[in-house]
Amino acid sequence: MEQLFELTVDTLLFIISRLVLIFMRRKSFIISLIILQSLQGFSSQNKTLIDSLVQSVKKANKDSILVNNYLYLSSYYFEKSLNKSSKYANLALKESTSLEYATGQAQSLFLLAQTEQKNGELKQALAHFKESTSIYAIKNQEYYIARGFAEIGNAHASLGEITKALYYLHNSIEVYQTINNQIGIASCYSDLGKVHHATKNFNQALKYFKKAKVIFSKEKDDHSLARLYNRISIIFRDKGNIKQSLEYDYLALMMQEKLRDKTGMANSSLNIGETSILQDELSRALGHIE
Repeated sequence: MEQLFELTVDTLLFIISRLVLIFMRRKSFIISLIILQSLQGFSSQNKTLIDSLVQSVKKANKDSILVNNYLYLSSYYFEKSLNKSSKYANLALKESTSLEYATGQAQSLFLLAQTEQKNGELKQALAHFKESTSIYAIKNQEYYIARGFAEIGNAHASLGEITKALYYLHNSIEVYQTINNQIGIASCYSDLGKVHHATKNFNQALKYFKKAKVIFSKEKDDHSLARLYNRISIIFRDKGNIKQSLEYDYLALMMQEKLRDKTGMANSSLNIGETSILQDELSRALGHIE
C-alpha cells in the first residue's frame, strides 16, 4: 500500500512539472505559478504526513478515530521501528479497551502480536493472536478469523508444537474456503509445507507446496509464487536433488527481477550460492553471494 502511494505521488509530480513547462512556454505565467504553489504544498504535505499524525494524536479526542490513528502509526512503523510500532499498538489497545471498541481491540492485539513475533517473544505473541481472533469470532468476521488461525498455527510451529500448528492451519483453510479466499488458502498450503519440511516430511511438504503453486499461478500472485519457488528449492536441496533445487531458485530469481523485488532477488541469489557450494561450483557460488 505504501509503495503504491509513493509511486502515485512520483507520477503526479512528473505530470504537474510537465504542465508547468507547457504553460510557461505559452507565457501563461499566472497558471504556472498556481501549479507550482500546488506542487510545493503537495510535496510538503506528503513528507510531513506522519509527523502531523504523530502530533495530532497527542491532543486528539479519545474516540475511535484516535484508536484508528494509533493503529495506522503502529502499522507504518512495523518495518521501521518495532519499539514505536509496539508503543502505538499498546496505546490503541488501551484506548479501544476504555471505549469498549471491539474492532480496535482486535486490531491492536493483532499488531501487538506481530511485533512480539518479530522480536522472538513467541509465547506472548501466541496469546495475543488468540485473544485477537476470539474477538473476531464473537463478531463473526470470517476473514479475520481465518487470518488469526493461520498466525496461531505459525506461532505454534515456531514453538515446535507441530500438532497444534497443523490443527490451526487446517482450520484456517476451512474458514478461507467458506469465503472463497483463494490467496488465503494458498498461503496456508505454503505454511503447511513449511511445517512438514521442518519435520523432514519432504514428500508431504512438496504436496502442499504444489497445491499452493496451482492457486498462486491461477491468481497471478507472482510475488508469492516466487517465494514459494525458493521454498521448493530448499526441499530439493535437502533431498540431495541439486539440479532441481537450482532450477527452482533460478525460476524465482527471474520472476523477482521482473518484479524488481530486491529482497527476493537477494534471497534467491544467496540460495543459488549456497546450493552451488554443495555442487562444488565455487566460482558460480561466489558470484551469487557477492
